[in-house]
Amino acid sequence: MFGLRGEAYVLGVTEFGIAALLAAGAFSPLLSAIGALMGVITFAVTWSFFFTTPGVVKWSLSTDPMAWNLAGEFLFKDIVLLCVCLVLLLASLPRSIVRSRAT
Repeated sequence: MFGLRGEAYVLGVTEFGIAALLAAGAFSPLLSAIGALMGVITFAVTWSFFFTTPGVVKWSLSTDPMAWNLAGEFLFKDIVLLCVCLVLLLASLPRSIVRSRAT
């Protein structure tokens, strides 16, 4: 829709927005929860590329049943970031609910 460069710009702006929300989450649990939810969605989508991109994973019955190339190694980090955002989301939700009820 936007072309390759346009999509890269949209993705970059989105990621900077998520980073800003996560940083602002130090002051507001609601912003932390919103940023963490957006991070979970983003990393879940990019983690799915690990399984849907042809040639990233080579399944075999050898001693190493799953071998990936550099793109696979780069995408594999997203599972850790997905888990971090999920933990942050679960930690932020109760604080944001309590804060919203107190006001």
